[in-house]
Amino acid sequence: MRAAAMYLLVLLLGLGIGVWGATYYLEQSREEAEAGGAGEEEVSADEGVSMRIATIFDSGERYHIEVRYPQFGIEAVDSVIRERVERSVNEFRDGVAEIDDVPEMPRFEYLATFDAVYAGPDFASILLYISRYMGGAHPGAELVGLNFEMPAGRELTLSDALALTGMSLSEVADVSRAELAGTLGESFFPEGAAPTPLNYGTFTVDADTVTFYFQEYQVAPYAAGPQKVSLPRAR
Repeated sequence: MRAAAMYLLVLLLGLGIGVWGATYYLEQSREEAEAGGAGEEEVSADEGVSMRIATIFDSGERYHIEVRYPQFGIEAVDSVIRERVERSVNEFRDGVAEIDDVPEMPRFEYLATFDAVYAGPDFASILLYISRYMGGAHPGAELVGLNFEMPAGRELTLSDALALTGMSLSEVADVSRAELAGTLGESFFPEGAAPTPLNYGTFTVDADTVTFYFQEYQVAPYAAGPQKVSLPRAR
């Protein structure tokens, strides 16, 4: 298994969600991915909602791209997810093009999958996992939460997420810092969980909880990986 793919698997399992991300990612063979540069697969989401998985596959001498992301059949939602993914992939391609082609340089990689799928009558929510290898000791990870009010497709903001918890940003930060300090101990970086919109801008929603995610390096050293704190929905 490629180093970046193994890193993505460890990231998924480390967050303890890997139902879609780890299991689905590993079950899909390279032969299936190489069947075409882009495509779709029909599956059922955890909430019983039919969902398509769109794919992007692009592999060459300098880089390898392998992406899976969900489409719910609601254009207002699907277009935002598709645009975010395609923009991120194109930024990766542009970044590779700006790097001089040096002999024996490792191939760059962009791998993306998803998890934390919720598709209910109130909201649709996913978490994208993106792993980029641009050289160096290890890939870099990014978590992207995308959340939509159903059926209109309006994208949720941090204010919406806080309203669902019935708590202010300061209250959410207090709970998060206490939980993270207990989990991480002396490795905890408290400034990464300070009550700022940037620190709490990555979240997902399901029927019972709102989960806030902290990127790698944000609240702990790289070895600890990304972190999360889940709070019960008040409404």
